[in-house]
Amino acid sequence: MALETADLPVLRELRLKFPGGTRLGILGECEFHFDNETLHRWFPCEHQNDTEKGTKASIATFGQALGFACAETLDIAGSPTHRVDLQLPLASELLGRYDWIIDAGTMFWCFDVAAVWRNVLDMLADDGCVMHVAALTGYFGRGYYAMQPRVFRDLYRQNGFDVITLGVRTRPTNLTSRHRFLALVQRLLGNHFGWRLMSEDAIYLRSASRWSIAFADKLPLTANGTAIEPQVVPNNSVVMCFAHRRERVPFSRAAALTP
Repeated sequence: MALETADLPVLRELRLKFPGGTRLGILGECEFHFDNETLHRWFPCEHQNDTEKGTKASIATFGQALGFACAETLDIAGSPTHRVDLQLPLASELLGRYDWIIDAGTMFWCFDVAAVWRNVLDMLADDGCVMHVAALTGYFGRGYYAMQPRVFRDLYRQNGFDVITLGVRTRPTNLTSRHRFLALVQRLLGNHFGWRLMSEDAIYLRSASRWSIAFADKLPLTANGTAIEPQVVPNNSVVMCFAHRRERVPFSRAAALTP
């Protein structure tokens, strides 16, 4: 799993809105696809020093930049802080341990998603926040599932959370790596390939192309009531959800809610 430069502006806004808590948990042995200089452009840090320039961000520098006294990773392989199968019952010391949990591409790799989701909520403090980034389309062979915005909205509404924001983002890496002109266009457009934030009720696919994907609060219909559904979606796109716990309730598996 990984966090990318495009995630930093959203994380900054969310951290400013929810600045409390001292403990951060990240699912998976996290990769940071940005250096410390980029990290500190979005999160100015009094501990920043010249030796960090050009060096890749780490769990320590990332957690410190976001204002957490403790930042830990959880994974079944590699060198995480806690070696744990997130599909199995948790050790007691992990219950309620984290004020923030970030899942940037781990849960959709787990066969038993419901078990992982229950554990995520169990590891979260009573006033905690959780952020997911998961495959929305594509990533064939690089995960087990594609996650739709609706599953995040419905599950968190039924488990005592407020969904603060949903977002989608395209990642046309296959284009930018092969064509210099398209790479230049991507740099010029900038935010076009950043997160497109939307309301929690924007669960219906509104439009899609090779370059973009967008959702709406209502199913788009023609004049005679026929659903308007794009026939092609971008190969690789991701969905993001950030939710804040309002109250702790017994875990409920998502059941379809009316729009």
